[in-house]
Amino acid sequence: MDKNILLNGNFHISGAFSHDAVLLYFFDYVMDKSNRRAFNYVSGAFPCKWNSGRIINTCSNEYIEDCLDEYLKRNIDIYFTFSNYLLKPKDLLDEECNKILNFINERHYGVIVSSELLLEHVRKNYKNIKVIASILCSVNASIPRNLEFYKQLEHLRVRCSLASSSFV
Repeated sequence: MDKNILLNGNFHISGAFSHDAVLLYFFDYVMDKSNRRAFNYVSGAFPCKWNSGRIINTCSNEYIEDCLDEYLKRNIDIYFTFSNYLLKPKDLLDEECNKILNFINERHYGVIVSSELLLEHVRKNYKNIKVIASILCSVNASIPRNLEFYKQLEHLRVRCSLASSSFV
């Protein structure tokens, strides 16, 4: 692997809200030993209707706020993962999930979404949220995969996120 990629990469690591102590220790250790950032952003999830297929720890709002403070002290971007790609239009009305999006929107955090429907909902209603479409969003998209589809991609800067759980 090219050494410059490792030294200048823009790395993402999942595990926020479940493995925070280890992630923060690792980040601080790498920074102390090499004056380099181990990763630039972290993602994580917690139980809600818009998540599925992951083992998610239940944690208090206080714990989440403490974690967010620690990541922000280190200038680490935070992305909340919403992994349910089977959402229906009625699911977008979920009050608790929309409260979470309001919280994220007010703080200019980001989301990783697996549902086309949720992707459009966030883009339309939450202008301050940075959005990454998960690889699941693309794989499960209703768009036909023909030559025109792939030609459109030539003009886009595609940002893809693979969670570490994808490799287990």
